[in-house]
Amino acid sequence: MDVQVEFLEHIAGRYYGLGEWVASTPEEVRTAVEAMFARQGDRVRTKAAIGRVGESTGLGVLVDPATGYVALHWCLEEHSLNPEPFPDAPLIPDDGDDDPLHFWMRDAYVSEVVARRAIGEYLATGGRPTSVGWQPWGWEVHELPEWLDDEEREKSVGRYRIIGS
Repeated sequence: MDVQVEFLEHIAGRYYGLGEWVASTPEEVRTAVEAMFARQGDRVRTKAAIGRVGESTGLGVLVDPATGYVALHWCLEEHSLNPEPFPDAPLIPDDGDDDPLHFWMRDAYVSEVVARRAIGEYLATGGRPTSVGWQPWGWEVHELPEWLDDEEREKSVGRYRIIGS
């Protein structure tokens, strides 16, 4: 394997910072990918970032522990898109510090099989996976953030989907 791959953030119930989990061999990469999908109970989720060392691209992975559904994001610009969303797709907040809470878009969840294929494609090429659909970065919210002024509200059309509307 010519490329080192860094695995960051919340994986298998533990937080990994910069430089703490760098895979240099195919076996190390397989171990890290398996850890992202390992079940740690219904409350411990994986929210990870994968990056090829020395490159500016990155793939984010969110695994819902209860359903096994996976949402991906590409370089903090796009979320995965499932053209046939799961009817039981969960509302998972991105970060409990957001006000109002920002939830991952429910049509961003794909199956584990599709997610693994996309991860493999990214690891092999370093490019945005073509094996999954993509949509602009956005969130589901119960209400728009109060800090958005009128101009920002117009710009944010599509970035925020109001839940229940």
